Amino acid sequence: MLTQGFEAKAQILINEFVASNSSGGYYDSEYEDYPDWIEIYNASDAPMDISSYYLTDELDELDKWIIPEGTVIGAKGYLLFLADDRNINNHTSFKLSADGESIALSDRDKLVLDSLVYMPQNNNISMGRINGNSDV
Repeated sequence: MLTQGFEAKAQILINEFVASNSSGGYYDSEYEDYPDWIEIYNASDAPMDISSYYLTDELDELDKWIIPEGTVIGAKGYLLFLADDRNINNHTSFKLSADGESIALSDRDKLVLDSLVYMPQNNNISMGRINGNSDV
């Protein structure tokens, strides 16, 4: 399990991601492709409304993509966002770079809840935590 670069600061965490997805993992049947993706985990014992939180691939632009209204993650639950530059529903306005970059999750006040910087990625291999745990 790869955890280098993860720095958790809240109970809503970046749990896993794929920055080079071409034939494995998640398949988006609506668009007939394999988008990169970011999985968010709610480590708390209660559902969390993350409407108007932000995801970004640039640490100097924390409000790059706003999470849509009505987005709730159940207690100890997961939610997948597709990093495919489509900017609709759970599709972010950016793609992830297989060459390495950053990912950050911020709250409504643009306070960073979790972030990571990753190195070049192998095709169809995810990087992540186990249920938000960065100590494994």
